[in-house]
Amino acid sequence: MVKYIFKNDEPIRIKAAGKANPQVIGEALEEIRVRAGGELEPVAVWKSARDLGHPLHPHFEWDVQLAAEAHWTEQARSLIRIVRVVDESAESGTTRAFVSINSDHGVSYRTVDDVKRSETLRDALLAQAEKELAAFEVRYRELKDICKIVATAREEIQRRRSRTSKRTEEHAAA
Repeated sequence: MVKYIFKNDEPIRIKAAGKANPQVIGEALEEIRVRAGGELEPVAVWKSARDLGHPLHPHFEWDVQLAAEAHWTEQARSLIRIVRVVDESAESGTTRAFVSINSDHGVSYRTVDDVKRSETLRDALLAQAEKELAAFEVRYRELKDICKIVATAREEIQRRRSRTSKRTEEHAAA
């Protein structure tokens, strides 16, 4: 029997997370995969979970209005992510118009210029990049060559953040 667990490097972001059992969810997903001939597709998962008695049912938002709002929010994120600014100084000729910044309030988007001008926003973005690189290392740890490159990049971010923190402390003490 396969033993299922949840990822432990980030919070569980599903509905009814407190009642979520990784073994039950893993077995339900495996059953859906087998019934579909070996491929597990998200549409098949939510269609199976529509049944009130299905073990995955509590982990979906079935309120149509709330589900629609969540979908619209994701569509807005997609719009924000695809917009670029023409920048002749950039190698590609364009840069992202907005970057996402994680904060205590959640995720928001700021202009690249805002991030460049703000030490606080730069540090938040570097902290986010460091966390994403660490997650990438874990995800692809079997591919040692790739992980060495990612580890080097993450170490450089740590050095930069450390230098920024020292400068901030020196300014505060002055």
